[in-house]
Amino acid sequence: MPDKLKQADRRQSSAVVRSPAGQPPSPDVEPQPSAPAESRRRPRRGGRSQPTRGGGRLLVIFLLVGVSYLVLVPLAPLLINAFRDRPLYQAGGEWTIAEWVSLFDGEALGLLRRSLTFTLVALVVGFVLSVPTAWLLERTQIRGARTWRALIFASMALSPGVMALAWTLLAREHNGALTALLASVPVLRGFEPNIHTLTGMGFVGGLVMVPTVYTLIAPNLRTVSGELEEASYMSGVSPLRTIMTVILPLVRPALAGALMIMAITILGTFEIPAILGGTSGISVFANRIYDELHPPFGLANHNAAAVFGTVLLLLAVGLVILYYKSHNQAHKYAVVVGRSYRRRLMPLKKWEILAQLFLVIVISLVLVLPGAIMVWTSLQPFYSVPSIAGLETASLDAYRGLAGSGRFRQMLGNTAIVTVVGATLTMGLGMLLGWTVTRLRGAGARYLNVVGFLPVGIPTVLIAAAVFFTYLYVPIPIFGTLAILIVAYMTKFLAYAMIMMRTGIGQIHSDLEEASRMSGVGLAGTFFRVTGPLIVPALAAGWMWVAAHVVRDMTIAPMLQTSGNQVMGSYLWQRWLEGNLQGFSTVAVLMAISIFVFVLIWQRLARGAS
Repeated sequence: MPDKLKQADRRQSSAVVRSPAGQPPSPDVEPQPSAPAESRRRPRRGGRSQPTRGGGRLLVIFLLVGVSYLVLVPLAPLLINAFRDRPLYQAGGEWTIAEWVSLFDGEALGLLRRSLTFTLVALVVGFVLSVPTAWLLERTQIRGARTWRALIFASMALSPGVMALAWTLLAREHNGALTALLASVPVLRGFEPNIHTLTGMGFVGGLVMVPTVYTLIAPNLRTVSGELEEASYMSGVSPLRTIMTVILPLVRPALAGALMIMAITILGTFEIPAILGGTSGISVFANRIYDELHPPFGLANHNAAAVFGTVLLLLAVGLVILYYKSHNQAHKYAVVVGRSYRRRLMPLKKWEILAQLFLVIVISLVLVLPGAIMVWTSLQPFYSVPSIAGLETASLDAYRGLAGSGRFRQMLGNTAIVTVVGATLTMGLGMLLGWTVTRLRGAGARYLNVVGFLPVGIPTVLIAAAVFFTYLYVPIPIFGTLAILIVAYMTKFLAYAMIMMRTGIGQIHSDLEEASRMSGVGLAGTFFRVTGPLIVPALAAGWMWVAAHVVRDMTIAPMLQTSGNQVMGSYLWQRWLEGNLQGFSTVAVLMAISIFVFVLIWQRLARGAS
C-alpha cells in the first residue's frame, strides 16, 4: 500500500501546467517536460530572488533611467508639439489646438478611414494565409514540413518596402508581369489587377506579415497536447469541429497577441503606403507624418506631424488595451498534462494534395514571385515584362557598378556600424532588462516590465518621429549622425530583446544562481559565470534577429536620414524617389541575401537555445 501511495504521489507531482499563451520554444524543437518535482521542492513566491543587495538596486536604478530615457522621453516633444503653434526650437510659441481643429475639419476622417481599411485588409490577408499554414506545419503529417517552414522564414528576407515595389512590378496596370500573364489566358483576358489601391496596399501588408504571424502562433499550436484531440475524436467529433472548438480556443491568447502586433505594425508601416499609395494619391497616417517632416517643397510642419503622430499613438494605445484585456484571460486557456506530453499529428490522406497546393500558393505570394521579379529587374537596364527575349539584354552591369561606387561602399560601412552597434547595445540592455524582470521583485521591476514592453505598442513611424523631435530640440549633437539611428533602433527593438532574453533566462532554474551566491560569489560574478554562459545561445539568436530587422528597415532610416547617415533602408528609399528601378532592385537583392543569412543563423541558434 505505501508503494502505491508513493507511485500516485509521483504521478501527481509530474503533472505540469502548459499554457498556449506562454513563450514559445524555437521552431523544430519539441517542448521539453518541466523540471522534476525534486528540483521544485522549495518554491519561491514568483520564482524570483529579493533585490536585497546593493548590486541589484544599482542595476534597477540604471535600467530605470536608461529605459525611461529611451522609451518615454522621446514621446514628450511629440505630444508638446501637437499643442503648440510653432516648433519648440522657435521662441514665442503659444499653446493652441488650431492644428487639431484644422485636422478634424479637413482630412481626419478620410485618413482614419483609409488607415483602418488598410490595416483591416492586411489583417484578413495575413491571418487567412498564416493561420492555416501554421496548423498544417505544426498539427498535421504533411510532407516536407521542415522545408516549408524554412521557406516561410526565408520570406523575412523581403522587407515591406521591397515587397511593395515587387508587387508594383507584378500587378500594376498595363505592364505588370502578372497582368501580362493573365492577359494571355483567354478566360481572364481584359482583367487587369491594380495594386495601387487600398485593397492592394492591404494585400501586400498582409503578405509581409505572414512570417511574423506564423512565428507568433506556430509554437503555441505546437504545444497543445494531442490528448485533447484524441478525447474529442473518441467522443465522435469531426476533425474540423475539433479544430474550431478545441485547438483554436486554446491558442486564442496567442492569436490575440499576433493580431495586436500585426495591427500596430501595419498602422506604423510607412513604405507600403508610400510606394503603392503615393502614385495614386492614397495617404494614411504613417506616410502623412513623413510628408510633413520631409516635404518636397517648403519647410517642414512639425506641429501637423505631431498631431498625426498623436492620433496614431491613441489608435495604438487602444489596441494595446484590448490586447491586455484578452491577455488577462489567458489563464482560462491553460491545460494540465502529464510528463508524457506529445503532439498528435493529423494524417491528411486525400487532402494532402490540396494542402501542398495551398502552401505552394502561400510561398509563391510571399517569396517566389516577389523575389523573382526583383532579380529580373536588377538584370535589366530598363524594366520590361519577363520574357525569353528579355534574356538577351540581361546583364550584371548594375552589380558591377555598385562594386565601384564609393557612395555605395560608404552606405555599406554605415549599415555595418549601425547594425553591429545597434544589435549589440539592444541585446545587452535587453539581457539586463530580461534578467531583472525575471529574477527581481519590487516596484522597480514591475515598472521596467511595463515600460520595457511599451515599444511593442508604438508604431515604428511614430518612434522615428519622436526621436526626430527629441534630438532636434535636445542639445545632444547626434541629429544627422549614425548615433540617432542606433538610439531609434534600440527604442524600437528593446521590447523584443527583453522578451527573448526573458524566455531564455526563465529556462534557467534560479537554484543555480542561489548556489553561486551562497558560495560567496557576488551578483555580477554570478551573472557572468553562471547565468551568462547558459544564455549565450539565446543572446546570439536575439542578436541575429535584431540585426536582420535593422538591415531590412525602411521606416526609421528614411525618416531620420541626412546626407551623412545613409544606411541600406534610406539608400533604397532614395533610389525609389529617383525612379531608379534597377538600382533599387539590385540593392534589394543584396539586402535580401544578407537578411537570409541572418535568418538562417538565427534559426539554428534559436534551436540551440531551446
